[in-house]
Amino acid sequence: MGDAIEGNQELKFSKLFSVSEYGNGGAENRVEDIVDTGNTLSSLIAHLEAKGASSISVCAFLDKPSRRKVHFELVGKGKFYRGFECPDYFVVGYGMDYAEQYRNLPFVGVLKPELYN
Repeated sequence: MGDAIEGNQELKFSKLFSVSEYGNGGAENRVEDIVDTGNTLSSLIAHLEAKGASSISVCAFLDKPSRRKVHFELVGKGKFYRGFECPDYFVVGYGMDYAEQYRNLPFVGVLKPELYN
């Protein structure tokens, strides 16, 4: 992850437990900390669909629809569940980090822009 504040445009999956390992045509459920631009999620969904998933659902702790650059399509009867809609701030805590810091915070906080600008 490093200290990038923009999502990576090119994704490569080195090892994913896919439906082919559990049985063909299965339903996939993915849990995400945050859905931001949609790039990662769109690529992941395409990868899982290519592996034979018949249904893909996503549960996201935080969703930033105002930053969406890629519209992702769920597969089959898949659903999108979100815990909270997040305004366009850089947030850390609960596993989300900046430059490998702040991920262990027991709350979600807004990172001050002067820390990453």
